[in-house]
Amino acid sequence: MIEVKVKRQPKLEIEISGHAYSGEPGHDLVCAAVSAIVFGSLNAFDAYQSNVTSDTLREGYVHTRFNHVDETLNIMFNMMMSLLKSVEIAHPNYIKIYNKEV
Repeated sequence: MIEVKVKRQPKLEIEISGHAYSGEPGHDLVCAAVSAIVFGSLNAFDAYQSNVTSDTLREGYVHTRFNHVDETLNIMFNMMMSLLKSVEIAHPNYIKIYNKEV
């Protein structure tokens, strides 16, 4: 199961961990979709404004903390979350999104 944890206070953060195991390694479409959405978004954030995020990346794990969020970055983040939500709706046994309000 892929878990996506979003924390909005005191700073915007997202943590993605786990594997979907919805298919054989290398043929897991849920993992491929989540990876494409997350890494495409991280690249877009960096292209918009370098050093806007502090990232920790390793096999099966991504943690991103936003150092600064303006209106454009908020829109970009919400787009990423909308895409992840669409994967969760289509494949609820393989991905779960948690929103934490602190």
